[in-house]
Amino acid sequence: MDKLLVNNILKQLEEPHQISYSEGFTYAKECSKLIAEQQYPLARKLTIRVLNHWSEMDANLYPIWSEMMESLGFYPYLRGKEDGLETTSLDNNMRLSYHESSYLPSVILHAGQKEISDLIFSGQNVVLSAPTSYGKSLLIEEVVASHKYHNIVIIQPTLALLDETRIKLLKYADSYRLIVRTTQEFNSEGENIFLLTAERVLEYEKFPQIDFMVIDEFYKISYAREDERVDILNNAFMRIYYDYHPQFYFLGPNIMSISPSFERDFNVKFVMTNYSLVDSVEIKETEPKDTTPTKLKKLCELLASRPLGEQTLVYCSSPDRARTLALIYYEYLTDKRVAPRYSDLPLVEWIKKEIGDKWSMVKELEYGIAIHDGALPKHLGASIIRYFNNHQLDVIFCTATIIEGVNTSAKNVVIFSETKGRKKLDYFDYCNIKGRAGRLMEHYVGRIYTFNGEPVQHELNIDMPFSDQREDLKDEVLVNIPADKVKPQLRERYDRLHQIPSELLSIIKRNGVSINNQLKFAKAVSDYVKSGERDIFWKQMPKWNNLITTITLLGQCKLLQFDGRVRTAKQLCFYLQRYYSLKSIVKFFHSFQGDDEELYDKNLEDAFYIQRQWFQYNVPKALRVGESIINYVYGKSQTQVCSYSYYAQQLETNFLPDNISILLEYGIPAITIRKLEHHIPKDITEEELVPYIKGHQELKKVLLDYESDLIDHNL
Repeated sequence: MDKLLVNNILKQLEEPHQISYSEGFTYAKECSKLIAEQQYPLARKLTIRVLNHWSEMDANLYPIWSEMMESLGFYPYLRGKEDGLETTSLDNNMRLSYHESSYLPSVILHAGQKEISDLIFSGQNVVLSAPTSYGKSLLIEEVVASHKYHNIVIIQPTLALLDETRIKLLKYADSYRLIVRTTQEFNSEGENIFLLTAERVLEYEKFPQIDFMVIDEFYKISYAREDERVDILNNAFMRIYYDYHPQFYFLGPNIMSISPSFERDFNVKFVMTNYSLVDSVEIKETEPKDTTPTKLKKLCELLASRPLGEQTLVYCSSPDRARTLALIYYEYLTDKRVAPRYSDLPLVEWIKKEIGDKWSMVKELEYGIAIHDGALPKHLGASIIRYFNNHQLDVIFCTATIIEGVNTSAKNVVIFSETKGRKKLDYFDYCNIKGRAGRLMEHYVGRIYTFNGEPVQHELNIDMPFSDQREDLKDEVLVNIPADKVKPQLRERYDRLHQIPSELLSIIKRNGVSINNQLKFAKAVSDYVKSGERDIFWKQMPKWNNLITTITLLGQCKLLQFDGRVRTAKQLCFYLQRYYSLKSIVKFFHSFQGDDEELYDKNLEDAFYIQRQWFQYNVPKALRVGESIINYVYGKSQTQVCSYSYYAQQLETNFLPDNISILLEYGIPAITIRKLEHHIPKDITEEELVPYIKGHQELKKVLLDYESDLIDHNL
């Protein structure tokens, strides 16, 4: 192989140009040599670059390159005569037929997908590390479509990703009941798919026999990534695996190896591959001497120079940075007198009416600009991604949330920030962000523009804490390991943990948070009972003294840990009371905003963050933990118990009626649900709700176009 010649060819194929027969034949000859020498990554790269110039190539070369693609397993691209991409012999057609999915109509698997599919359907547990563009999640749908598994648990790290999966699986709703929250009952007479975060797996009271389990972004199970929810994911896996022993499929990117003990003891086949039908080109945009204003100018010029139809993601270190850069780019376009192109987006009308026209994202959306971060309401984040994928937005300024499996169709990725929050961006996250450039079956070649140096390369080797059981194993995981699976070096610590009274230990394990903090809380409650005070003993809805006493006690024991936006128990209680009285995060925001328009965007972002992180997660979780321990401790001395669950659920569901609040899980805004509430029977059940809405199209008369579109797309 002549490496210099191949590199020259790749360089030639970076720019559009007509490819003569002689030139294209030379490319094919070199690609054939690469395949013969088993230089498959380079052969794939060359072939993808040729595909990117397919319409510019002499058509007489199409059969030769179709053969090349077939030999590399690029079967999804061999779609038919209309573009010259077709198999050319009986043998080739037989191999193409072999790669057709047995369960997904009109879907052809590439060679890598076919290998994994065969492993799964042979009954093998599979852990797959593959590029973003590999199409790993397609295999989840194939498992569902096969109907070989009656009850499936799919664990994903975010509600946004779970909702994206739910929408893909809606076509199977006639066969499977889709369970998306812990209050839903499974179908005991039929098939079920549980779409849950790890936290919800632990909270779900009782599962049927689980036949298959999926864990997406499985690297989060490892201590190597320092994820705050690592213990919960370990415990979620153990709960499902040790109770039901299902087959499982883990998927994620950029992992070099996994724990040998996990492979051995859990009958796992680990597949690490760089196989991809998408390639990328990296371009360095700045010089070491460039100042921040120079970088910002280069960023704006780069974004404005992208051709129409080439969407771009811009990675930013934080929501504040994303918001700032989006505004800078908007002002750049208006200074250049660029006309808005997206003024008729239904989302723009909805924001103006339901949130306010002072939010800078309103005017930015009209210019094809959006932001995406973890604080945005779920429906907004999902709609921004959908508009982007439908070529109704040009640029998204996003945070690290974009790398956790949200599927985008970005031609270009700009890595502008060199940090993730306050920490330096590491090589693993850097590669994940890069992996968003290009999209299988849409963009053959993506572009990656970097504004900083590449982080130091390192291989990510994933430990499995529950399996490895090293000395640094957290008590929260250790306590959940079955007694006969505990390794000798941890037996003494395990036995010490099991000296906790069995009833209390059962509660602590189910709660899934810090054991020490739960024990501190149990001691604090015991002392509180002895004092004769009663403010923590409330049911249903708390008064101020109930709330402040309970929240303070939870905070003192670190079952609630305050942050930059919520600093004290008193501040949190004030927010909770205001939120309860207004029952709307938008009204909550406007009640604090005042006339300071300069802080409008930041204050709105803070309100969204407080709702999502505190009202819908931190507080309900802590209250349920507190309730379980208070009832245990207080039940020892008297019969009266407290009940926080109703209030916790009300916070999670925006104070909507239980039977219609499930629409929140389906990505419908609370504002929209309240409009529908008056037109839906009050005694309707969760299972009857969606068919009722879909069968009564007249309900849409009370909705804005954006809301009607959400109903059609999400239900």
